[in-house]
Amino acid sequence: MADQSLRDWLMTDTPTSRRHARFTAAYSGWLTLRANTMAMVGLGILVLLLLMAAFAPLISPHDPFEQNLIGRSQPMGADGHILGTDSLGRDLLSRVIYGSRITLYIVTLVA
Repeated sequence: MADQSLRDWLMTDTPTSRRHARFTAAYSGWLTLRANTMAMVGLGILVLLLLMAAFAPLISPHDPFEQNLIGRSQPMGADGHILGTDSLGRDLLSRVIYGSRITLYIVTLVA
């Protein structure tokens, strides 16, 4: 393998071991996925959702459970609430961010 590149090693038609065959199949699958534009868009959305769920406490602008009955049902962009507030005055953006965690948890249980 010293005289050939990694890509050549992964694209060979005759793998030299089981591990080599698995890597070759995985790389071939990656190339097929990468060629599909909609699959890459879906992968990007999935990665964004995973990052949003992982860093929810850091990127959430407000507490998603804190109620503010004075500031309820505010429109988008009003008073520091990018997506507005619900009927109990909770920030909708924060609820969407924290909701992604619950969604991924349920997906993990189902899969």
